[in-house]
Amino acid sequence: MNILVVGSGGREHALCWSFSKSVRVNKIFCANGNAGIAEIAECIDIKPDNISALADFAAQNRIDLTFVGGEASLAAGITDEFESRGIRIVGASRTAARLGFYGPSQYSYG
Repeated sequence: MNILVVGSGGREHALCWSFSKSVRVNKIFCANGNAGIAEIAECIDIKPDNISALADFAAQNRIDLTFVGGEASLAAGITDEFESRGIRIVGASRTAARLGFYGPSQYSYG
């Protein structure tokens, strides 16, 4: 199984580390990663907000499952884009992520 993790922080490092312990995982990629992540995954030079480039990469590299760590990618619509292309991804839709990302203070309740 080939895995793509999107992000570059501690959450993404923990995901990569956990995936590296599985015998079912062949290859782990991380966009864009960091020095610590580079020790356990192949970091790719695609920014987490470059949704179309990430989807292209996932399709070209036969990524079996993508995990999104950061809220910004989710709020930018990464899950919607991947799903529209038939690429498996774990993450909230753009609408759901924007609600959590921007918080309830962005909305008027009466």
